[in-house]
Order: sequence, then C-alpha cells, then structure tokens
Amino acid sequence: MTYQLLLVLEKPDIKDNKEQAIWNGGLIELAALAKQNADIQLLAESTLLLRLDRGLRGVCDVLGCISSRGLKYTYTILTEDTKWYGAIKTV
Repeated sequence: MTYQLLLVLEKPDIKDNKEQAIWNGGLIELAALAKQNADIQLLAESTLLLRLDRGLRGVCDVLGCISSRGLKYTYTILTEDTKWYGAIKTV
C-alpha cells in the first residue's frame, strides 16, 4: 500500500501585508524544496503532495519550512495511488 500526504496551506488575509509576505516567502521555499526532492510535488500554489513510501525526509523538510514561518495548513493521508485524469501534474 502506498501512502501519500496531501497538504494545503491556508492563505492569509490579503489585507495583512506582513502575513502575506511570510506566506509568499514560504511558497518560494516550498517550490525550491520540491525541485530538490522528488518526493515533494507542488500541485498548485498552496497544495503539496508528499510521498511517504521512501521515508519522511520530504515531510520533515516541508513541515520545518511551514512551522518556522507559523503557516497554517490542513492535511489528509491518502492510502491509494494517485490517479490523474485530464490533469497537468506540474505548476
């Protein structure tokens, strides 16, 4: 069985410039992590898919980035392989 973590970052209030800047910096760092680690896929602006079957390094890197910036997120654990139907897998 393959396990994956689908993680969605909560976007801050657009009127809060400080929080918006922190969020944007986090997205840049997460995009860089996704380029370095094949277990991290950036699906959309604030949505990540993390593979769990080859270790937890990607999860640790992503959660380290998120927690250091105090970003809020929601996640779910997927227990089946992802099936893509008419979707582009890159941002």
